[in-house]
Amino acid sequence: MQVMSAENGCDEEIDWPTVEAELGRRLPADYKAFMAVYGGGGIDGDVSILLPTAPVDEGFAGPGTIPEETANVRHVWEREGGRAALDVDPWTF
Repeated sequence: MQVMSAENGCDEEIDWPTVEAELGRRLPADYKAFMAVYGGGGIDGDVSILLPTAPVDEGFAGPGTIPEETANVRHVWEREGGRAALDVDPWTF
């Protein structure tokens, strides 16, 4: 918390059992812990932390939600031919 401010996520409350039921899977404990402190959004424009569901605040201009981005990845996977379309060179960051 000395490196990154926690002010954006400190008041977000997520009903994890409901979210996980909607997603059809459990989310990692470290993701939930991160969300409890920092919430969703971007980190220095390089990393996006997806929200588990649509935000309550309709004015939130964050990186999207897990269901939205899952649908996007599935679309690219099907349209572009599988895993090769999704591979990212880690040295380009």
